Amino acid sequence: MSDSQPETIRDASGRGLFAISPHLILPETQGRFSVYLRQDGKLVLYAARGETFTIAHRERLSAMGVRQIWIESEDRADFDAYLRKNIGRILSDETIPEAERAEAWFEVSTDLAQEIFVSHLPRSVSIKRFAKIESLLRESAGFFRTPEALRELSRLLSKGFKLFHHGLGVMILTASVLDASPEVGPEVAAAASLGALLHDIGLTRLPQALTEKNPQQRTPEEEALFRGHPTLGVAACSALPLAPETLHAILFHHEREDGSGYPTGLAGRDIPLHVKVVALCNVYDGLIRPAPWRPAFSPYEALSAIKSDRRGFDLELLRRLILVLANAKIT
Repeated sequence: MSDSQPETIRDASGRGLFAISPHLILPETQGRFSVYLRQDGKLVLYAARGETFTIAHRERLSAMGVRQIWIESEDRADFDAYLRKNIGRILSDETIPEAERAEAWFEVSTDLAQEIFVSHLPRSVSIKRFAKIESLLRESAGFFRTPEALRELSRLLSKGFKLFHHGLGVMILTASVLDASPEVGPEVAAAASLGALLHDIGLTRLPQALTEKNPQQRTPEEEALFRGHPTLGVAACSALPLAPETLHAILFHHEREDGSGYPTGLAGRDIPLHVKVVALCNVYDGLIRPAPWRPAFSPYEALSAIKSDRRGFDLELLRRLILVLANAKIT
């Protein structure tokens, strides 16, 4: 389960239930959970476990003005599985409010990302988890293109401070900037976006105290260890059938335009454009999140800091990032 916390209640018997939007129950689908309505302070069974949801279900709920339906807490895992299975339909259904689609995406994506970054910390990322993430990316591509969706997703992700929240934030920004980059094809953009999500997976192999330490206070030995995380990230994903562009994003996301980055010191045209986008979005998203040694920057402050360090970044790509943020009214 992700860090999002839906409204929960307990009935007279002490049974726990959580609320969801009725829009998330799709016609011609079945859930391994029962659905309840709250009427006059009491819970009433609306659809039994395994019952096929229909258009009539949705229309009745709409006619009744129902804004929340309820599912038993013990069925949370089954609802999460239902959400993952149907996320593509939810994201493409424009009758569902943008904010609710964004919340559904946030729920599914944070669950999957947390499995990779936090829950198990595997020696290598499993192919099964990779396939789920890859499928989510394919189903999300069109949704990211709308400024309203980007604004809602940024709002949700800004509340998280875990490594996987950062990975998701960089992924969304990368996908958005690459969508505004006609010289990059959709396959390369998708592969780079996956790399953006996984770019810091190598940090899970380092001591947490090191990853949370102020960079200005690291010893030379600690700095050398930290700078090895891109290589560790590639090693963690060694069993996966990754595209070269995905591996590039993981390995080179700390390279800089002026050649002062790591691990290889690539510069200028030697850095692939999709990697430059990941590197730029990585810095921006890192700045707008709080760190143990400083508060979060505002979007304006983050962009100003990047502009002041312009030798490290491609200025045309910075312009595109600013345009993406401006269109989404992220300030």
